[in-house]
Amino acid sequence: MSSTFTTTTTTTTTVPSIRKRRTKLFFSHVYEYVALTYNFVCALILSRKRITKKIPKLNTDMQYYKGKTLILDLDETLVHSVRLGSESSFKEVSPSIIRKKVEVQCDKQSLLYEVYKRPHVDFFLKTISQWYKVVIYTASMAEYADPVIDWLDQDNNVISQRFFRQSCVLRNGNFLKDLTLAEQDLCKVCLVDNSPIAFDMYKENGIALPTWISNPNDESLLDLLPFLDALRFTADVRSSLSSASLIQKTPVQLGAIRATSLVATRWNSTTTEPQSDTKYSTTTKKIVYGLAKVMGYYSTGSTAIKASHSLYNVCAEQMELNKEFYIKECNLPDNFQSWFSVTQLHVWMLMVHLRAEGQGKLYIQELVNRFFDDAEVRIRGHGISQQKVINSYVKDLLAQFHGGVVAYDEGMCKDDPVLAAALWRNLFATSSNNATDLALVVQYIRRELQALEQYGGENLNAGIVKFDKPDATFV
Repeated sequence: MSSTFTTTTTTTTTVPSIRKRRTKLFFSHVYEYVALTYNFVCALILSRKRITKKIPKLNTDMQYYKGKTLILDLDETLVHSVRLGSESSFKEVSPSIIRKKVEVQCDKQSLLYEVYKRPHVDFFLKTISQWYKVVIYTASMAEYADPVIDWLDQDNNVISQRFFRQSCVLRNGNFLKDLTLAEQDLCKVCLVDNSPIAFDMYKENGIALPTWISNPNDESLLDLLPFLDALRFTADVRSSLSSASLIQKTPVQLGAIRATSLVATRWNSTTTEPQSDTKYSTTTKKIVYGLAKVMGYYSTGSTAIKASHSLYNVCAEQMELNKEFYIKECNLPDNFQSWFSVTQLHVWMLMVHLRAEGQGKLYIQELVNRFFDDAEVRIRGHGISQQKVINSYVKDLLAQFHGGVVAYDEGMCKDDPVLAAALWRNLFATSSNNATDLALVVQYIRRELQALEQYGGENLNAGIVKFDKPDATFV
């Protein structure tokens, strides 16, 4: 009886004590969890404050290349214009050069100008706008220059500012450009111009380009891109542009010298010594060309971009050069669709041979990019300006392009009837033709594919190619 009572009492007192310990343990864990969370949040806030304090120093030391301004001249640098009716307007200009008529009101008179785009200017502007604040500064009157600049920047997302003759400084009969209007800090601004006189006020900020009038094979803008890409990383642009010889020579002639200067400038902001005109030793040349290659000159990417422009220009001008055959002989309508189909046919023939090259995929991609960039420009030239509508057209053209490539590939690998069927669907679909026209184009394709083999990979990679005229009779 006694033992039983004792056991019951122990059990009764043990249960509450276990509950108390469990409760105490639970709240202890909760307290530790809250304390741990609090310490973590505090540590996170403090670390963010420390990181935030370090960011300004990082920006000062490493991100000095941001916010630079590139000022571009207009006439003979990006475009060339002639007044219709003048003697110069009767000179023949290559059909591959993009042009536009601009009406200018001057002294209550209406003057009509034809403006030509320098080769690769659209690609050039689109590329540098990702690196610099782009400003157009011209000595021309605003009445003429404004519509031309609007034409160059149809999406209003490339050119940030524009200055005209009214903003120029008249000195000794010449209109000079005050760069401080665009950027007060001269270490962050450079001027690209074709006239040496333009650099009189700021010789250390000038980049000279050859004057352009109508050469369809001009590549000066492309040659300038690797240099501008490197220049944006310098602390002070004048450290790379201070030599007077840089104003007198073209970027092509001094590309390697500039690249060498920029490599040094990236690692220290000391001003480089002006380059002398003496002959360089073989060792020096090797070092300079090696550094130039590191900076992007002669790299596979830059070579592919340049070569693809040359290759595409040859394709794009075939419709204009052979209108007698395609319009009159083959009865194709003289419109955008016919141009696109004929150009696509020649782009495809180049793609066939580029596929066999080591870097063929890169060249083909750049070639197709140029094709659709030009197609978009031509669509805008037909008065279509809404981007949604243009995107819809480009999407349809892209589907048409892929379908055509597959069909032509099949025809090339099989026989002439299959190739003729592909041509009928992709080239002659909108026209009334007979079998003779179809056979003439098949003959032309087979002949040109065979002729392209003679050019070899080196010539194609260098952008050297030529198409012969189609024959109007069977050979």
